[in-house]
Amino acid sequence: MIQQFRMFAAALALAWLSACGGGGGSGGGAHATASTRPLAQAQRSAETATGQMRVYQAFFGRAPTAAEWAQITAPTAEALATSYFTGIPQMGDAELSAAVLSHMNVNSQTVNAASLAVLQAALTQYFAAYGNMARGVIANNLANLLAGLTNDATWGTAARAFNAQVAAACTSLSACSGSGAQKVGEIFSSGSELATSELRITFGYAGNLPTSRAIQAAGKQNILDMLFMGHGPAAGDKLAGRLAPDVEQQLAAYVSANQALLVPGVRVLVADEVFWNPADTRDTDAVLRPQLEALRTAVALVRRYLPNAMIGATLSPYATFGRPNTVAYMREVIPLLDWVGTDPYWFGDPGNVQALNDWTAGFVAMAKAANPRVETWYIAQAFRFPNWDLATYRAFTARQLELSLAFDGVLIFGWQFVSEIDPSTAGKFFDAETRRLYARFLLSP
Repeated sequence: MIQQFRMFAAALALAWLSACGGGGGSGGGAHATASTRPLAQAQRSAETATGQMRVYQAFFGRAPTAAEWAQITAPTAEALATSYFTGIPQMGDAELSAAVLSHMNVNSQTVNAASLAVLQAALTQYFAAYGNMARGVIANNLANLLAGLTNDATWGTAARAFNAQVAAACTSLSACSGSGAQKVGEIFSSGSELATSELRITFGYAGNLPTSRAIQAAGKQNILDMLFMGHGPAAGDKLAGRLAPDVEQQLAAYVSANQALLVPGVRVLVADEVFWNPADTRDTDAVLRPQLEALRTAVALVRRYLPNAMIGATLSPYATFGRPNTVAYMREVIPLLDWVGTDPYWFGDPGNVQALNDWTAGFVAMAKAANPRVETWYIAQAFRFPNWDLATYRAFTARQLELSLAFDGVLIFGWQFVSEIDPSTAGKFFDAETRRLYARFLLSP
């Protein structure tokens, strides 16, 4: 226990030193002032909004109201923390430490008494050592560190409780997606499913044109299936990086026949689970480079014929496990795209839960580093086989949907339509407790 705390305290110290000039941080002197230009909610990034919500929770111990959230003008979470925590010099270091930890759900119910006492003493010492001007930097780094400790034996319960509070606040204000209100869509197989949808959606995806037309007729925005562009129809074409010989003719015919669907800004999917070939998982340039170049050619063709479309592809975490070269190639794919999705489905193996959570937690940062303008979509799993452990599925789904708040959009697969698997696995048949995990998407939670 003590060793775990020392590691945590050391990490906090390193994070603070980096923020105050020991690394590439922005420094501890950032302040939000009355003259700071307000940051429009639609321009506040997902990362910034989540960080600011953590700071607000740490300072006030509650979620902001819509009016309070709209009035936040600080450009970063650190600047917001500095503006809050330097304004209370009358509060002593020990009193402030106790309040911050309580507000972040670090208490006797979530952490053992010895660990809590050691952390509170250390935080008090940090506040005392670095003074009033550094309080915000320390609190901001503490909030971010705690948020990442969800699986830690000592701090995990507190971290999960803190993250749940932040997630609930984000959801209530539609605050922590990259563009204000998070985009939400459902994957459909037929037009009739639109009438029976239980989800609060503004987008729809379908693998067939009649359903895409029904999505449009229902007043939803389409994500159009153009997977004929990604690779040829023959077995082995995807692995070999071969486009269909007549791919341009297919594209021209598609554009000619579907003008009504191809409205400016429509999202189109040209490749699914790029580089994921379960039968051949070689992680070599000889295998991966042709696939990348084929996608590059396909994207260029679509841009020529549909200059106003938003072109996207999906990436699977399973393509990356034990394949570092594939991850590097994915970073080359993302700059080609206007939007990128990921589908971290869990198939019942408890051994890969952490790897899938780590992938989702880091996906938005990876995508934005490769292409700052790319739109990110989380493809949410809403199906479960009866032989999968229910408690594990619930815990996994709760964490994944919490992480999905950082994405610009969420596309839900399996609530009504499940492809090539038992229809009884669909989300609409979930028990009440499992269904509640999806409450923020449901018309009637």
